[in-house]
Amino acid sequence: MPFVIVIAAGLLLLGGVFLNSLGRRTPAPVAPVDTETADCDALCNQVGTKAIERRNAEVVEANARTALATALAADAAATALAIAAWAVVGVLLAGIITALAAAVATIAAIALTAAALVTAGVVIGAGIDVSNAAATAQAARDAELAARSLFLSKCKNQEKINACFARTTG
Repeated sequence: MPFVIVIAAGLLLLGGVFLNSLGRRTPAPVAPVDTETADCDALCNQVGTKAIERRNAEVVEANARTALATALAADAAATALAIAAWAVVGVLLAGIITALAAAVATIAAIALTAAALVTAGVVIGAGIDVSNAAATAQAARDAELAARSLFLSKCKNQEKINACFARTTG
């Protein structure tokens, strides 16, 4: 019997991970920096593109972190309800109220425990999303830095440098 309970719990956790994946937004991959270009304007455009990619990746990461916080709150609530329901079952089984009430409370406690397991799976999936989004955001930051470094190493016109950074910083 314990084996069946463990299998059921695992399936409920996996169901939560699957539910989380239904709304998943996969971060856009970060394109590599074009190191062959020598033209200041083209290099500046590349800096601007990398800055946009970084900002977009950071928004995806922030949204993933918000979704994780929401999932954690939902899981905490579901777990608290399940614990409370099992406490009620314990009181009812102590003989204070009828066996029928204890049976109904047990069914409710099982359902609430299942909900807590599913929300725990959603938390796991949301954590994976945060990890992926954070990695993409870091790759975008690195690509922007590489594009800026390349621009500064190849473009020596200070007016163009100032104009580029005024346009692409943000």
